[in-house]
Amino acid sequence: MIHSQSFQNEKNAQPFKSAVYDVYQKYVLLLGKSDGLEYSVLKNEEKDAWTQYMKKGQIKQALENCQSSEKPFVAGIYADQLFLKKKYSEAAKYYAQSSKTFEEVSLRFIQENLYDCLIEYLEQVLDSLLERPNQEALKP
Repeated sequence: MIHSQSFQNEKNAQPFKSAVYDVYQKYVLLLGKSDGLEYSVLKNEEKDAWTQYMKKGQIKQALENCQSSEKPFVAGIYADQLFLKKKYSEAAKYYAQSSKTFEEVSLRFIQENLYDCLIEYLEQVLDSLLERPNQEALKP
């Protein structure tokens, strides 16, 4: 979760003299000009970082930083972005990982006469179904 806190005194707001972030211990030290030292511990910072990437339109970075439960949602958005950029083959790969419906993705490729990319998408969907351990009945 993103949290923001003002450490400035409302009466005589002064900027900080310096700020230090320890990447290993995940804490921030802020040194004010007259108020002394402020210490803040960062917890679960990486858990929701992907939402900030989404807000900035950096979908690929959001996909790389999201939790596994959000990956299908973000993969669908990234695939849409690739499709609009006419990177159809790469879009097929991410559509196969997305939560978009089979019909929606298939129709999108069919409407653009992108049958080779449709085949790529279908092969990847089939491969992912065959790789799932609870789908033993699908294996040849």
